[in-house]
Amino acid sequence: MFTQRAAAAVFLALTVLLNGCCSTCCPPQQCALLEVESAVCTIHPTSGNTVSGVITFRDVEGGVQVNATITGLSPNQKHGFHIHEFAFTGSADAMCTGGHYDPEKTAWHALPEHADRPHHAGDMGNLVADAQGKAVYTAVIPNITVAGRNAVLGRAVIVHAKSDDGGQPVGNAGGRIGVGNIGIAAPDGHH
Repeated sequence: MFTQRAAAAVFLALTVLLNGCCSTCCPPQQCALLEVESAVCTIHPTSGNTVSGVITFRDVEGGVQVNATITGLSPNQKHGFHIHEFAFTGSADAMCTGGHYDPEKTAWHALPEHADRPHHAGDMGNLVADAQGKAVYTAVIPNITVAGRNAVLGRAVIVHAKSDDGGQPVGNAGGRIGVGNIGIAAPDGHH
C-alpha cells in the first residue's frame, strides 16, 4: 500500500533531483524534468477540516496557468492560497511545508494584483467560496515554471482558513486547512 509517508518521500526525492540534476550535474537539454510542462495537486484536509480539490499547473507565456476547484471552504468567504517551500510530509497542521515559496529571496508578500512589486513566487492570492463553500480559481502566476526556473514541482499548496489581506510577512491568512503536493501530471489523453 502506498502510504502518505511513502508519497512524501517520493516528492522529496523529486525535489532533490529537480534542484540537483537540472541545475548542476547535467546539461539542461539532457534533464528530462525540464520537459515537464504540466503538474497537478490534489488538496486534502488537515486535521479537523473538510477542504478538498484539484489544482492544475501548466507552463504558458508569462508564467504558469493555475486552475483550481476547491470544496469544503467556509461559505461566502475568501481563503488564502499559496505555494509553499516544501512537500507535505504528514504533519497534522501542515507546518512541515515551510513558508511561502520565495526562490528570489524577496522576503516580501503581495497579492496578485500587485505582481509588479517584489513578492514571493508562491503568492496566489485568495480563493473565493460560494454559498456552498466551493471556489473556482484561474490565474497566470508570473515568475514561476512547472519544472524550470523557480519550479513548483515537488512543492506543496496550502489553503488557509482566512483571507489573505496582503499584509506582511505572509498575508495574515490563518491556519492551514488544506494541503497537497504538486506532482507531474499525466500527458493529455493518458488514462
